[in-house]
Amino acid sequence: MYEKPKVNVLLDTNIWIYLANGNEQLSHNKSKSLHFELFKELKQKQDDKKIEILISDINLQEWARNKIHVESLIKKRKATIIQIVNEYKNYCKIHSEEENIEAKINYDRKINELEIEIKDNEEHINSVETFLNHECTKIPISDTTKIKVWELAISKSVPFHNNKNNFGDATLFFSALEYISSDANNNLATIFVSNNTKDFCENGNKDKFHPELQKSINHNDFRFECKLDIGLAISKEIQDELEQLFEEAYLDRISFNCKSDYCIDIDGFCPFGYLDKKIRVVSEYEANIDPNQLSLFPELTAKRESSFVARGNCTFCGSIHIECPVCSELIPDIEYAVEFTCKECNANMVVQYNDIDGELEAIVKDELQKISIKKVMLH
Repeated sequence: MYEKPKVNVLLDTNIWIYLANGNEQLSHNKSKSLHFELFKELKQKQDDKKIEILISDINLQEWARNKIHVESLIKKRKATIIQIVNEYKNYCKIHSEEENIEAKINYDRKINELEIEIKDNEEHINSVETFLNHECTKIPISDTTKIKVWELAISKSVPFHNNKNNFGDATLFFSALEYISSDANNNLATIFVSNNTKDFCENGNKDKFHPELQKSINHNDFRFECKLDIGLAISKEIQDELEQLFEEAYLDRISFNCKSDYCIDIDGFCPFGYLDKKIRVVSEYEANIDPNQLSLFPELTAKRESSFVARGNCTFCGSIHIECPVCSELIPDIEYAVEFTCKECNANMVVQYNDIDGELEAIVKDELQKISIKKVMLH
C-alpha cells in the first residue's frame, strides 16, 4: 500500500551548495564529512516517507555549477599524493634505512587518508546526482511563473525589493506554489527552508513569509523555516555548523565596503560594515504634514504602508551608509538633519526624526523623485 509522505520540503540554493561541498565555499571551516551526514539523513527521511523533497531545474543547475568545487577538492588531494610520493622518494635517498622505515609508516598513513577522502567525495558526487535526478520530485517551471518572477524583478517587488538577485529562489518559490496548489500535490503541507530571511520574510520576523509573498499563498499549510528544522536526526555538530553557515551567508549578503572619504586606509584591507537596519523614506510633502491636523481626520492617522531600504554603519569609522531610495546606490557619511545629495542620481534628502511617531526618516526633497521613492522604517 502506498504511504504518502507527511510533508513537502523545498531547500534553497544555499542548502544544495552545502550538500555539494560542505561549508567550504561560505566558511573558513573546511568540513570533510558533515555535509555527508546531512545528505544521508535527508535521503533517509525521504526513503522512510517522512518527507518528499521537491526540486526544479534551478536546483539541478545549482548542483552542476557547484559540483566543480567538490571535483576541485579531489584534484587537489590527488596533486597532494603526487607531492608526498616525490618527497618520500627524495627523503629515502639521503636517509638511513632505519629512518626510511619510520618515514614509510607516516607516508602510508597520509596516502591512505587522502585516498579515503578522494573515494568518499567521488561517491558523494554520484550519490547526490542520483538522488537529484531520480529520487526527488521534480516540479515544472511554467511560463506563467517565469513571467511573474521577471515582472517582480523589474518592479523591484518582494523578494527583489532589496536589489538582490533572487531569480533562483524566487522561481523555486513560485513554482512550488503552483505545484502544491495542483492535484499532483495530494494536499501535502510544505516547508520552504532558506536562510534568506532578509528577502523572503517580514521585517523583524524570521518565522513568516513577507506579507507580499503571503498574499500569493493560497495553500493552508505552506510555511517558512530559516533553519533545517524538519526532524532530521543530525548531530549537534552539524546543526551548529549549519547555523554558522547560515549566519555567515546572511552577513555576506548585507555586508558593504565603506565608501567614506574619512575612513581608515590600510593597504590590502578594505573597511566594511553591515546593512543590518532599516530606515523609512517619505517625500517632503508627507514629512511636512502637521500631526495635530491629522488628528481631525482619523482615517489619515492609520499607520502608513511601508516598504524598506537598508542602513548600516562602517565597523571601523562608524560612518552611516544608506541605500538611495531612488537609485539604490550606497550613500556614505550621512549626518542627522544635514541635507545631502546622491552622487549617482542627484536626489536631495535629509535624515531626521518625524513628529508623528518619533521614527527616523529619510526625506526626499526633490519633487520629481516622489514617484520613484520607497517608504521605509528604521528597526
